[in-house]
Parts: sequence; structure tokens; C-alpha cells
Amino acid sequence: MRHPLPILLIPILIAGCAAGINPVVIQRSLSDAQSSLKEAEDAGASEYAYAEYTRAKQLLNEALRTPDPALRLDLAQRASLHAKIAEAKSKYLSAQERLDEIKSERVKLLIDKMAEQVAEAQARRAIAEYRMRRAEKQAEAAQKEAARAEAKAEAAQRKMLSRIAQDKAELAIAKAELAREAAQSAEAERYAADPYDQASVKLEAAKEALASERFDDAEKLASEAEAKFKEARSSAVTAAEVQKRQVELSQQQLYAEALVSIGRAELLLQIARAFNAQRFASQKLKEAQRKLDEARKTISERRYGEARDAALEAEKLALAAQKLAQIRWREEQINLSGEELEALAKDAVFKAETAMNENPDLKEGDPSLYRAANGLLSQAKKAIEERDYQSALIFGSQAAALIETARGRRTELGKAESKLISNLSKIKGFQVQRDPKGVLVRISGDLFAPGGSDINPKYRGSLGKLAEILKGYPQFTILIEGHTDSIGEAEDNLKLSIARAVKFRDFLVKRGVKGSRLIPIGYGESRPIASNINEAGRRKNRRIDLIILTRSSL
Repeated sequence: MRHPLPILLIPILIAGCAAGINPVVIQRSLSDAQSSLKEAEDAGASEYAYAEYTRAKQLLNEALRTPDPALRLDLAQRASLHAKIAEAKSKYLSAQERLDEIKSERVKLLIDKMAEQVAEAQARRAIAEYRMRRAEKQAEAAQKEAARAEAKAEAAQRKMLSRIAQDKAELAIAKAELAREAAQSAEAERYAADPYDQASVKLEAAKEALASERFDDAEKLASEAEAKFKEARSSAVTAAEVQKRQVELSQQQLYAEALVSIGRAELLLQIARAFNAQRFASQKLKEAQRKLDEARKTISERRYGEARDAALEAEKLALAAQKLAQIRWREEQINLSGEELEALAKDAVFKAETAMNENPDLKEGDPSLYRAANGLLSQAKKAIEERDYQSALIFGSQAAALIETARGRRTELGKAESKLISNLSKIKGFQVQRDPKGVLVRISGDLFAPGGSDINPKYRGSLGKLAEILKGYPQFTILIEGHTDSIGEAEDNLKLSIARAVKFRDFLVKRGVKGSRLIPIGYGESRPIASNINEAGRRKNRRIDLIILTRSSL
């Protein structure tokens, strides 16, 4: 006889099954329920215990349909229990029908067995409920742990984002400080005070925002400060370049004035000598010559203002020597008879006019002396017409003397220029020709890259030869004219042309040519020698024109 499962064993069963529901247990419970239902049916439960039997079938069908393992186990156990009850009841009732006397012990045993099965089913149900409660607690604990982990992750993310924002703000401030240093190096405080001050205010505000941990504001203010510092630097560089250009233009103007004044002084000295000033005004002539030599020396040393002043003084002294010689010369001519004076005057005019006609190239070769001689000749002819033979003699003699001087200078200059051109023409790739100012050396093509001022390395050999030739003519000043094509803004091209001329000058200086002889000038795109429509024309316009001033004229 089977005894009911002791109640004290239920906790032990629960503890042993707490690890999980074994599918084998579920399958066994279903099999037990089916077996019990079959036994109940065999015992006539459909007749004697219809309600319990029907309930057991319903519970078994529900157990077979439900997907929930715990519910399936519970339904299977309950179905088995009802089937056994139906079986027991059927047997009991059938036994009552068959037997008048019921064997109490058998019935009791069956009841005990049933109680044991009920107890077992209850224990299993309790185990299932315990497992469900424990699973729910575990799920709740897992949810709380996940929530704590999520909160920690969010805090870590906020901290990381804050650190990133701080790093970005510090980086922006560092970049702004670098931009400030660059602006200071460009003297932005002097040339672009407004944007520089605005940038400084924003930078300080950015540092305050960083200290207050307002990192986004700090980054924004620092970026604005950096942009302002860059704007200030750009404006300062532009202003400095403009000032530098103004200084260069001022120096060029002084140079031009000095050179022109030296030319006038040379001309006046020639005229004074034509009046025989070395005889009649030797002291004034010597002083004028000394000032002229001083002007030449100071202009070679690039002290253009002093050179101009010395040349102007030489002009005054030469003019004074000329006037003094003219007065003394007139005094000597007073004792001549009228016929003798007329004959001498007409002869002087004839010789001057003949010399002028025989040397037409002097007009281009030595224009300053030519203009002076032509002016004197015109005054001499006018004096002849007015029968002022003394003045005619003076002007005619001066004109003839100047033409003779110009012819001598032209001959010497022609020889020097011919030799210079011959030497320069030996350098391949250079265009060499005479120019009203002297000798022109034109270098175009790929001497410079588009938009660049660096000299193409392949020209270094040719430019080295050029430097050696120029060192052989130290008496001549040299203009270095930089030119560009028309691509880009005119102002940018002007700056680029100046940069090219300066780079060219620096190259020649490194090769031994005295810097005091070299005058870099930029003309930008204003003096093209070819069309800028195509690349071939633009290559020609990207050039350096080197003008050797053999005729001392701009």
C-alpha cells in the first residue's frame, strides 16, 4: 500500500527543483495523465464518474495545447488527479454494485494513494509556483541592474562628452592664441587695430567661458577670435605691403628725379664747356663737377634723396659757370668789327646745322643733348634774323660744341652697347635688343610658374652667365621690370610682379652683382607684349625685362 507523500518532504522537493522545469518531468506527467485517463475509462468512469472523467479529459487537452511549460505541468498533474479520482470513484461504485460489502482496507489504500498523488501534485504545483516567483524576482533584479548599468553608462557618456567639449574648447583657444601670435608678428596691433582688439576681447571671453565650464560657448568664442585674428593679420599684411610699396615707389621716384637731375647737370656742364667755362669759370666748373661726382656716388649707394640734392646743386653750379663763361666770352667779342662778328656768327650757325644734319641718329641716341643743341641752334638762327650776331655766335658755337660732344658720346656708347649686346646674345633663350633707355634683355616663357615668383631652376645656368656679364659693366644702373599675365586680380598681379622682380634682383646679388645698381619695379599685367587670350601669349607676358641704362635715362 502506497502512503501519501509526507508534507515535510515538499520543501525538499521544491528546493531540489528550483533550478528549472525538466521537460522529461512534463512529458512523464502527460503520460501519467493519459494512462490515468485510460485506466479511468477502463474502470467505467464515463458511467460511474462522468464529471471527474470529463474534467480530466478537458484538463489533459488544455495541457496538450498550452505553450507554457509550467501551466502544462500543472494541467497534466490535475488531469491525472481527476482521472485517478474518476477511476477510483468508478471502481468504488462498480464495486458497490458488484459487492455488497466493500473491503474498507482496499478503499482506504486507494484513498491513501489518491491523497499521496494529490499531495505530490500539490507539491509539484508549489514547486512550479516557487520557480515562477523566483524567476520573477530574478527578472526584476535584472531589470534593476540594467537600469543601474544604463544610468552609469549615461553618466559616463555625459562625462566623456563634457571632456570632449572641454578638449575642443581648449584646442580652439590654443588655435586662437597661435593666430594672435601670427597677427602680432604681422604688426596687426599697428596696421589693423580694430579687428585685432575685437579678437582679443573674444579670446578673453572664451577663456572665461572655459573656466566656467561653458565649453560650447568657449569653443564658439575662440573660433570667432581665431577668425578675427586671421582677418587682422591679413589686413596688416596688406597694409604693410601697401606701405612697403609706397616706400618703394617713393624710392623709385627719388631715383628717377636724381637720375634726371644728373642728366640735366651733365648737359649743363657740356654747355658750360661749350662756352669755354674751363677757361672763363674754372672754379665754378670744378665745383659743379664735384657735386655731379657726389650725386653719382650717392645714387650708386642707393641714397637717392642725397643724390638728387647733389645733382640739383651741380645743375645750379653748372648754370652759374655757363653764365659766367658767357659773360666773359661776350667781353672778348666786343672788340670785333660788325662784319667780322657777322661772319663768325653765320659760320657758327652753318657748322652747327651741318653737324645736326650729318648726325640724325643723335636724336634717338642722345636725346637730351640733341634737344639742347637743337634749341640753341634755333636761338642762333633767330638771332641772325634779328642781326644780333653776338648772340648768334654764342648760340651757334654752343650748338656745334654740344653736337660734337653728343657725337663723341654716341660713338663711345655705341661701342659699349655693341659689345654688351654681343656678349648677352651668346646666352640662349634671352631676347636682346637696343632700347631708348639702353639695352633690353627680355626673359619670358617658363621663367616663372603661373601665379608663382620662384625662378625655374633650369634658368640658373643662364642667369649665372648674365650676372657675370653685368659685373663687367659696373658703371651702368639696371632696371628689373616684373610683368605678369592677366589671370587673377590686377592688384594681386601687381604684387606678384614686384615679388618676381625682387626675386630676380636677389638672384643677381647672390651671384656678385652690386645691389645698389639694381632697381626692381613691378608693372603687373599693365604692359603685355602679347595677347592674354591663349596660353602662348600668357607665357610671353610672364616675364622679366632687364634694362641696362647705358644712356642714363629713365
